[in-house]
Amino acid sequence: MFVSYDLVSPDTYLDRHQELLDMVTNNHSHVKVLGIKPFETHDKMWDYFHQVRDEGFEGLMLRTRTHGYEAGPRSSSLIKIKAFEDAEFLVVDLKASKEGWAICQCETKDGQIFGVSAPGNKDEKMYVMRNPAKFIGRYLTVDYSHLTNDKIPFHPTATRWREDV
Repeated sequence: MFVSYDLVSPDTYLDRHQELLDMVTNNHSHVKVLGIKPFETHDKMWDYFHQVRDEGFEGLMLRTRTHGYEAGPRSSSLIKIKAFEDAEFLVVDLKASKEGWAICQCETKDGQIFGVSAPGNKDEKMYVMRNPAKFIGRYLTVDYSHLTNDKIPFHPTATRWREDV
């Protein structure tokens, strides 16, 4: 099943959504158009956010009703609503990315292993890969949107190394 949420057009989002519904509804059994849910209050938006997160989605996309589709860089009429958690994980190994920088192999408290790019810019990530003894066995702070059913961070991003004092 393919889920469509927008199409390229200078029309407003509500008009684009209706055009998409008109194109898909009766013609394609394998395509679904994502619905629209207006919010009257900030609290109702967050209630819905928690509902969709519980259903396994990453978050919400808020749109203004008056803008046409904006191709290219991030649109000023589209806002991502995501929540992040963070935790420290033990780095048990390093693997090289295609570009040669460090992908930290981290262990969860349940013994699950997941990979996350080392924090920092490309040079800092390359330094980690060239110096594994300095980083394997250390703790890494990782931001993530939620834990998967397997208790692994979803969309992890390493932010910093723990500095023990």
